[in-house]
Amino acid sequence: AETFLATGLQAPDPGTVVQSGSETIALNAGDIFCFRLSTPDNFFGSSVATITNFTPPLNTGDFASTNWTTTATNSPGTVSYTGAMATDNCGVDFSTLAIDGSSTWEANCGNIGVNSATITLSDINGNEGNCVVSITVEDNTAPTFTNVPMDVSAVCGNVPSSGTPTANDNCSTNLVVVMSELSTQSGNPSTCSNYNYTVTRTWSSTDDQGNMGSVSQVITVVDMDPPVSPTYADNINPDGTIGTEPAACYAEVSLSMINLVDCAPYANLTITNDSPFAYAGGSDASGQYPVGTHNVNFTVSDPCGNTTAYNQVFTVIDDVSPIAICKTVTLGLPSNGSLTVLPGFIDDGSIDNCGNIVSYSVSPNAFDCSHADGVTPWPISLTVVDDSGNSATCSTTIIIQENFSPTAVCQDITIELDANSQASITASDINNGSFDNCTNPGDLVISVSQTNFTEANVGLNTVTLSVQDINGNVGTCTATVTVEIPETCFAIGTESGPSGTTIQVPITVTDFVNVGSFQFLIVASNQAAVDIIDVATTPALGFGTFSTFLIGEDSIRVSYTVPQTPYMPLTLADGTSILEIEVFLSGNVGDFSFLEITDDPTSIPSELIHDFNGSFFPVSPLCEFIGGAAVDSPPNLFISGDLFTENGDPIAVGDVTAYNLSNISVDDVDVTGNDGMYNLGPVLGGDTYEVIPAKDTNWTNGVTAFDLGKIQQHVVGFDTLESVYKKIAADAFRDFQITTFDILQLQVMLASTVLGPGNLVTPPSQTSWVFVHAIDTPAMLQPLFVPPYTETVVLPALAMDTMGVDFIGIKIGDVTGNANPLTLISNPGTGYIAAEGRGLGNRTLTVTELIADEGDRITIPIFSKEETDYLALQWAFDVNTDHAKVVGVKVNPNSGLDEGDIHLQYSDQGKIVVIGFNEISKDLKSGEYLFEIELEATTSFRLSDILTLDDANLDARIFKETGDAFGLDLEFDQNDLPTGDFALMQNQPNPFIDMTSIGFVLPEEGEAKLTITDVAGKVLKVIEGDYPAGYSKVELLRSELPMNGVLFYTLRSGEYKQTKTMTLVE
Repeated sequence: AETFLATGLQAPDPGTVVQSGSETIALNAGDIFCFRLSTPDNFFGSSVATITNFTPPLNTGDFASTNWTTTATNSPGTVSYTGAMATDNCGVDFSTLAIDGSSTWEANCGNIGVNSATITLSDINGNEGNCVVSITVEDNTAPTFTNVPMDVSAVCGNVPSSGTPTANDNCSTNLVVVMSELSTQSGNPSTCSNYNYTVTRTWSSTDDQGNMGSVSQVITVVDMDPPVSPTYADNINPDGTIGTEPAACYAEVSLSMINLVDCAPYANLTITNDSPFAYAGGSDASGQYPVGTHNVNFTVSDPCGNTTAYNQVFTVIDDVSPIAICKTVTLGLPSNGSLTVLPGFIDDGSIDNCGNIVSYSVSPNAFDCSHADGVTPWPISLTVVDDSGNSATCSTTIIIQENFSPTAVCQDITIELDANSQASITASDINNGSFDNCTNPGDLVISVSQTNFTEANVGLNTVTLSVQDINGNVGTCTATVTVEIPETCFAIGTESGPSGTTIQVPITVTDFVNVGSFQFLIVASNQAAVDIIDVATTPALGFGTFSTFLIGEDSIRVSYTVPQTPYMPLTLADGTSILEIEVFLSGNVGDFSFLEITDDPTSIPSELIHDFNGSFFPVSPLCEFIGGAAVDSPPNLFISGDLFTENGDPIAVGDVTAYNLSNISVDDVDVTGNDGMYNLGPVLGGDTYEVIPAKDTNWTNGVTAFDLGKIQQHVVGFDTLESVYKKIAADAFRDFQITTFDILQLQVMLASTVLGPGNLVTPPSQTSWVFVHAIDTPAMLQPLFVPPYTETVVLPALAMDTMGVDFIGIKIGDVTGNANPLTLISNPGTGYIAAEGRGLGNRTLTVTELIADEGDRITIPIFSKEETDYLALQWAFDVNTDHAKVVGVKVNPNSGLDEGDIHLQYSDQGKIVVIGFNEISKDLKSGEYLFEIELEATTSFRLSDILTLDDANLDARIFKETGDAFGLDLEFDQNDLPTGDFALMQNQPNPFIDMTSIGFVLPEEGEAKLTITDVAGKVLKVIEGDYPAGYSKVELLRSELPMNGVLFYTLRSGEYKQTKTMTLVE
């Protein structure tokens, strides 16, 4: 702003420029002055520059503001003074102007009101004038304040206390300060305006002149903070965990937010939680929380929308131990003598609150034979661990039984009666290495059912070997003790000498025991070489009766009887010489003649009689070793011939031996082919040879129950054996008689076929074939006697090739001529060749199907489905002894069978043999059971799984009188199979290696599911399907299971469920 005089008079400091404040200029009445206001844009009166005050001089009296006029334009303004003016005729000297004698008049608080003052003024000439004026002094200044509080902000109603300002005034004292307060708070705690508001405090004071002054303080109250510092009511452990309930897999968690710090009361806060397990929302998140870590988030908002989130993390842990439940069990020791107790054996349903038992362990779990006394309760414990590591242990006891019977191993033996008619054995003689899984062989107690034998036992005797282990288990086996009469053999020596001399050829004996008498013919084979002169006894024969009878020059008959007073059968040591043959060598040097013992064709056969305690045992023909007298060495020659049957069929596999009687040696053996021919040689000419045919293979070839029936018919007088060769075939005992004893021998042999090849019980002292010199047809004697026959041919002093030495072969037991003479197989089975008309079809044996459990004793009736007349029959049942043992058989007397038709000697091996034959035809009755088989179940089974018709070794046949035969089938009647009960069978076999079968019974048709698991409960295999009511069976292959050991299998059908164990082994 610039001020300057507009009248040409310059201001004391013309052109002064100020930016703010005030400017003082001396003016005279009538002066015109200007303010020039300028802004940077030189525009007067802009918005940023204003004239705030104009104070005329003195501001009072003539200079009062009312006497001034102002203009404010963009051009210089004019200030005019309109008050009273001092005038003088010459001019006024305003420099003399004074008021009350002074250039200024000063006023203070004491001048308040109207005051008089004298103004004096001189003109330019010194003339003074005056006037009196009234000056009113006013106090218009209001009181002021000190210590006034500043405006402030407050939180949550924390309004500061009121300050105490001090009032001050220019003229008044002892001022009174009055305070007033005004608030905008709503008073409703649920609204934000109750926490965001202002408080205005005003202090005022009035001075003595009525001027009032005031000051104010504004307090702004705000709520900008969210709720803080929550407090929880909970049952969570300090470490942030909480355990589950004792019988549940969750924790009952108490969790609620009970307090917060905020401007608003707790009741006016909005609280939510996000827990899915909370019973309710809001501040209470209590509920049932499962095992695991839980993060519960709370959201809290106050009325002003200040929001915060809090979270509570805790972990529910399963700290409840499982409940181990044991049971006391009795276990059987396996056959290997080592038992590993699996948890499932003693676990009785251990449980866990969360149902997650992950491991089972047994301690101790290994037991052996030392524990298997069947009495001692051995302590054992089961430990179970759940998936949280909690464990529990229960204790129990187990009793271990060793239930396996020793394995009794027998061997058949043959013994001979001694001179006292006694023979004995020990258990060790029968024992062939019996053993037990827990007992050392030396600790086994072995006994045999019979040890002493007499002449009454001559023949086959079955004895039982019993083997008992240290736990009292007993195993048995049977053996055949063959008691024989010692076979006394006469051995003729071979001597030589010069031609024309007499030599003594000794006869020595072996097994010469209890001999009462003997008689035989000594024959020289080469009359051209030797002449028999006489036979003399040696001292060894004592004073018995001895006689000789010379028959020509080539044979002599001798007989001997022991002394009669005192009578005592004679026994000699082996090798004792009893006779000497006096032989004259009449041939050329080098000639040879056999000397042999043979029958006397003019009287009775050669015979030796043993006397054992008054029981006489005739022996014929005699055992002999041919000797001879040597003269010279001859050239090589050949012997040939044929073996054929009575019907002319060639016999193969016949062994023909050229036995050199001259030097007691076998010179050659030939085996016949399918043409039945043999050829022996070269052999030494001049020597005497015995041609011996033999065949001892395939005993059952051609022998059936029909043959036994035909022999029986002959024995009772029907005389069905029309040729001498059939009689020889019937003489199985080779005593030259046809008796029931021969039938018994063949019956025993036929029954033993069920044991398979190599186990036949054949007639003693007999071969399967015998041979008769073809040109020596035996004479027909009485029906029950077999005539003597020549089995070998002696060729004395062989001088040329000899052909046509033929033999007729007779198959022992085959009286119907059905044997195959060409068979090359040894004991292939029965070798049965059907009679003509065999094509009669089959007959059926029926059995009622049933299911048995371990320990059951069941009776099984066997029925013939059709009524059939028969002369003979044969079949065999096979019972699987892994599951049942044969207790006995009872024949129905009305069935057409006899007790003797059933053979149980092999029942311990599961074989039940039926061999029946009659003199006349009988009927098998239909509708009545033939016989009953009693079994004792050692495991659970279905009958059709363990009972079969054994047609592999003994052909199952029913023979009619004509010889025609029916085959046999075995049929199981399913009608009576139980269907009303639910049952799961034990798998068979068990343990198993490759395949096992699992049977079950459903009470009604429907779905069934079979689940196989390991001991930890892992599912290995599931078999499911629709099954009919009654019995069904599934098969399980090893390849379907990934592991070995003990497995569990569970059958479920509807409301039914049953579990069993099985064992898969390598």
